[in-house]
Amino acid sequence: MSCAPLLPVPLKGPAIFVSHGGEAFPSLTMVLQGYGVSVDLVGTTFISKAGITSTTFKTVPDVPFNTFQLTLPEGSYSALAANLPANANGDFCGQKLTMPTEFIAQNGAEIHQSTPITVEGCSTALAFSTSVKKQTLTLTVYSPSAGKITASGKGLTTATKTTKGQENITIKLKQKNTGTLKTSIKVQFKPTNGKQQTKTTKLTLKK
Repeated sequence: MSCAPLLPVPLKGPAIFVSHGGEAFPSLTMVLQGYGVSVDLVGTTFISKAGITSTTFKTVPDVPFNTFQLTLPEGSYSALAANLPANANGDFCGQKLTMPTEFIAQNGAEIHQSTPITVEGCSTALAFSTSVKKQTLTLTVYSPSAGKITASGKGLTTATKTTKGQENITIKLKQKNTGTLKTSIKVQFKPTNGKQQTKTTKLTLKK
């Protein structure tokens, strides 16, 4: 979806692959229409030996716009989709996803940035898992939004981390004294906006 400031409605349309003779890979064409206006964005596709697909739009129509949004559909046979990171465990939620982006203007000005990618449909509930090694407890905490997470437990140190958005973070708590410890772990999430959430679990740390 491309929104031009001169038009009262956004331009919308599908993204399709079009094969042209002599091209190594099909071109990615975005057909944007609205308010009697039609704009075609044509990008050159390249697939590296590592299987990474990139698209380069060498030129765009001389039409001013202020936003651009691309929705990647779900499904194993989607022509346009995103591959899970190696550490994603089958889920995009909680992952820090970015897209390398480069803009070159007609006057030669350049912008190079990593554009954040938002994942929709993720849980809004705090969640965490635990693992114990010797006298150290490791928590993998899912933060549903920006805020502050505090983890604590009787006989353990307390730790606090700030999250910038939906992400998975790691928190380590150490046992204060040697020996077997049976305790209750409390993880508290104070979002920047919204209600506070708390989760608890019981576990045993052995010497």
